[in-house]
Amino acid sequence: MPAVVEPAVARHLFELGFAGGVSVLAASAYCAVSPRWLRGLLLACAALVIARYATLAALATATGLGGLAPWHRLYLGSAIGLTFPGVVALDQLIRHPAMTPKKLVTWYAPFCAIYAFIMLCGPLAITGDIVSGVQPHLAGWAAVMLGATQSAFVLGFLWLAWQAARRFPIATTRRAIFGLMAAYLCLGIEGVLVAIGDRPTHRFVVTEIVASLAIWFALDTARHASI
Repeated sequence: MPAVVEPAVARHLFELGFAGGVSVLAASAYCAVSPRWLRGLLLACAALVIARYATLAALATATGLGGLAPWHRLYLGSAIGLTFPGVVALDQLIRHPAMTPKKLVTWYAPFCAIYAFIMLCGPLAITGDIVSGVQPHLAGWAAVMLGATQSAFVLGFLWLAWQAARRFPIATTRRAIFGLMAAYLCLGIEGVLVAIGDRPTHRFVVTEIVASLAIWFALDTARHASI
């Protein structure tokens, strides 16, 4: 007899599947970004995010880490997978002549290094959750570091986006910028809550769906504005 999946777990799995589909939609917008190496980095970010959802789906139906270790650390994939595309999307909307893709990557590199270090080396505590099954979460210094880094990134992102929105008379571009601002404000708040263990990881998925849609809309708006 097949195992019966609880309604809350089934809903969580549906959200993860939907989130994966939205990530593919965002990846379709990445394919229009140039140069080619930047497009490759964005597609790698999409792969990280999709790997996160696959990991969460596996954890939701697992009774222990078992063969998932050390792949369970991919549950942190959105730390890089959703922050770098947001920076690129904002840059594509602004198109400041002094900003080049290489400069953009250089400015983001410190955040990427910190996120990658936390993902690979941060201590994890493993607990059980009625919806998401086996629930890893950061502990100790890693939780503090992630919360501080996420806060610094989001505050810097919001300041740059606000400065850009004030100077753009084009309504569609302003809407795309405000959409990114709203999405990353929510990501920042929820990221800190998840980092300190006050919010289960599975509740973060809806916010990530909104962020992926905001990135897709921003890149699509930038592409049509350049035609």
